[in-house]
Amino acid sequence: MHVSTLRRGTRLVRALCLGAWLACVGCGERRMVVSGKATVDGKPLNSKLITILFAPDLDNPLKKIPFGVLDDQGNYTMSTGANGGVPPGRYRVHIHWDSKNAKGQPCPVHPKFLESGLTPLTIEVVANPSPGAYDLKFTRH
Repeated sequence: MHVSTLRRGTRLVRALCLGAWLACVGCGERRMVVSGKATVDGKPLNSKLITILFAPDLDNPLKKIPFGVLDDQGNYTMSTGANGGVPPGRYRVHIHWDSKNAKGQPCPVHPKFLESGLTPLTIEVVANPSPGAYDLKFTRH
């Protein structure tokens, strides 16, 4: 084999490897585990009719909105579906109340928490949160 052919082949392999590496940079979006306790007026929010949602700020576009369900003690863990975890950033916290299955029960939180544009509750997802950083405090009034 001629030396110039070997050099071209080596350059081609290097270029392909570099291209593959550059294509993957950024494709593995970092995601954080977000877990906490949700309370309403200091008591555990434990309704199976509630889904917690994180609406990203405008500068944080997401393909899937992070969501979490509550257990009997008000604990939750957020997810983005199959991808798991939550990308770092600021979020407005609101809930979805399953009023169809509520059978006349009133929503256990103030209506302002039902819409991302009205909720006063925000959270910032970071790499090393302090203990309790993701605890959510809702009110009834």
